[in-house]
Amino acid sequence: MYAMVRWDRVDDPIRLDEVTQRLSEGLVPIFRAMMGYLACYVVVTETGDVICTVLFIDAEAAAASAERAAGWISWHVGELLAGPAETAVGHVAGT
Repeated sequence: MYAMVRWDRVDDPIRLDEVTQRLSEGLVPIFRAMMGYLACYVVVTETGDVICTVLFIDAEAAAASAERAAGWISWHVGELLAGPAETAVGHVAGT
């Protein structure tokens, strides 16, 4: 199992709900349609961090999801984010 983890910060924490709604309605369905998709978790902190973890069967799908996320987020919620995201793709070592 492989994961793509993306960590963004919302510029104005008051808009967290708007960002998470856009992600849930727009980006998460894209992940679900990808081959090898297993699960997606979006974690929101009180300080305005949005951490998206997506699980896939293989490394190629996880890497592809990072590219899709970057493009989609830039276009649909980029104006609401503070700076560049941190992204990691790798093997899930345990549960």
